[in-house]
This record gives sequence, C-alpha cells and structure tokens, in this order.
Amino acid sequence: MPVINKRTIKWDKLPISSVTTGQSNVWTASADDISLEEELKRKVDDQFRLPASVEKPEANKAKIESPLNLRRALAIDVAFRRLGITPEHVVNCLTVGELKPFGTDGLDILASALPSDQEVLEVAAWAQRNKDQGLSPPERLCHALSALTNPTLRLAALRLTKDWPSRLAASKNPVTELTTACKSVLNSRKLTSILHIFLRFGNHINKGSGEGNAVGFRLSNVARVLSTRTTDGRSSFLDVVLTAIKAQRPSLLHLDDELPTLSAAARLDMKAVLDSVTELRNDFTEILGVLQHENLSQFREHMAEFIQVDLPNDLIMNTKPLI
Repeated sequence: MPVINKRTIKWDKLPISSVTTGQSNVWTASADDISLEEELKRKVDDQFRLPASVEKPEANKAKIESPLNLRRALAIDVAFRRLGITPEHVVNCLTVGELKPFGTDGLDILASALPSDQEVLEVAAWAQRNKDQGLSPPERLCHALSALTNPTLRLAALRLTKDWPSRLAASKNPVTELTTACKSVLNSRKLTSILHIFLRFGNHINKGSGEGNAVGFRLSNVARVLSTRTTDGRSSFLDVVLTAIKAQRPSLLHLDDELPTLSAAARLDMKAVLDSVTELRNDFTEILGVLQHENLSQFREHMAEFIQVDLPNDLIMNTKPLI
C-alpha cells in the first residue's frame, strides 16, 4: 500500500524510554479503546492528505541637630498618639511578640511609622552623644529600637500572625477547588480513554514521520494538537476523533459524572491563585528564617503556638506548578 503524505500532528512526543521506568501515568493506564478499521483509516488518510506539491513545515543645640527628619518625627508622633501606647511599650511588644496592645489596626499604624534601620542607627548615635537627655517620643523609639535585633521583621512576623487566618482562607478555598478538580481529571477513566484514542489516531496520521510511534504527548500542548486542521480546512483533528468516538464509544463523551467540579475550577484565575500561595509561602519562610536568630529566644517562644499550628503542607510548603 503506497505511503500517503499527511498533515503532521505537532505534539511533544514522549519516546518509549519515558515509560520504561515502571512509573504509572495516563499513557500506561488501562482504558477503553476504539478500533481503527481500514475504512476509517482510509477516511482519516483522505482528510489529512497533503497535495502532491505540498511539503511538511548637644541640649537645645542637640535637639536642633537631631538627625531625625522633622516630617518623619511628626508622622511617628501622630502614629503613637493613635496607638495610645509608649515607645518603650511598643519595643517591649516587639521583644516578646505580643499582639494584644495593638488592637485591630495598631500593627498597620506602626508599620507605616516604624523608623528605618538607618534612622535608628543615626538617632541612637546622636542620643548617645547627648547622654540620652530630653528625647522626644520618636527619638526614644529609635533609641530603644537600636537595642533590638530585626525590628522590621519582628513586626512583619506579628502582622503575619494576625492576618494569617484570613489570608490562608482566601488562598485555601480556591486551591482546594483546583485540587479537587485536578484529582478528578487525573482519576477520570473516560478522559484517560479519550486521550488514548487521540494518541492512537495521531500515531496513525504521523506514521512514517518523526512524530510517529509516540507513547504519549505532553498535555501542555493539547490545544495545538487538537486544532490541527484537515487538508481542506473544514475540520480539525478534534472533530475527526470526536466523530469516531461518537460512532463507537459515545458514552465516553459524557464526562460530567466524573468531572463535576471542572467548570467552576476553570473559571478561577490560576495566576492570581498561585501568586497568592507563593506570597504566603515566601512570607512564612522568611519569618521562620528570622526566628532562627539566637537573640530572638523570647520572641520565638511567644510565636511557637503559631509556628507549630497544623499548616496545610500541600498549600504552603510543597506548592508545585501544575502540569
């Protein structure tokens, strides 16, 4: 029988060596199949046939000279009036990891006014030269913070502790929805059977070409594979295969019973979900790193209950890209 030049199904071919390791995957799973009778083969050949001509392709003075910018000093002073607690109390809370004195939005207020490391160093040096006399509340804050390791990250840890339940819930719900949908896809016998049939048709069309004799194809390019057009442009590879499935195994096309959550999951913004999970994981990992510091024993003890909570490992610590 003469070889018929046909359009090639462009997939990322998995060679046979990729399934000889003994690991089960969608291509090695048992599945319903359909037969490619000679008449069906000839019909497919004709639909994808290429024309013959086509080829494949100091005091007062010291106060005046305070290094703390007047605007920053005012902002810090206003923040502390809103907080209703002293700079020393704030530093004590950051030392032991206490949340209660800050109330609902106190941590956010403090975060907007917390002096930078450079401001703390400059004010602390200036205060020491002036024997720590006549310091304003903002200057007292900087001076007290100079004796504290990692004040910024301590504050970040407290904010994470406070915001964790709501942030986790916001990320966990869509992740759970996606995970459930993915598991249903992986466990779908009908979908596995359909993929096997696509593979069989594709191998028939690709017979004799470098794309032929594939034991599978990467699902990441399934849209490109299925949109390959017939020579006359009237149908796609998907149309041809679905027609054959309707004729021989129509029950395979009723996927709702095996994939009930897929439609809802498909409407989720995957990038936004993954970005949210990644941000949570990075924040948590950073806090864990900070808590290893030898000078944070009091703070670490106060945070122990939060750190040891039963976190969803698949959500935070083992997030992997979906394939």
